[in-house]
Amino acid sequence: MSLIVGGVAIPDSKLAREITEVVQETVTPLLFHHFSRVYYFGALAGKHRGLKFDPELLYASAMFHVRRA
Repeated sequence: MSLIVGGVAIPDSKLAREITEVVQETVTPLLFHHFSRVYYFGALAGKHRGLKFDPELLYASAMFHVRRA
């Protein structure tokens, strides 16, 4: 069951479920929830601006984004 925020939910696809599983197994819960918030924020911002985007691609990008110093 996915949290729905402002009409935005995590994509219900095999790829999204596998990404969630891999990320949950490899990072702390704090970092996993950060990645999830990045997805929701990006999707809500895009929706607010009337942009068309692929939710699955946005989810994958949010879950694997890393800032290297």
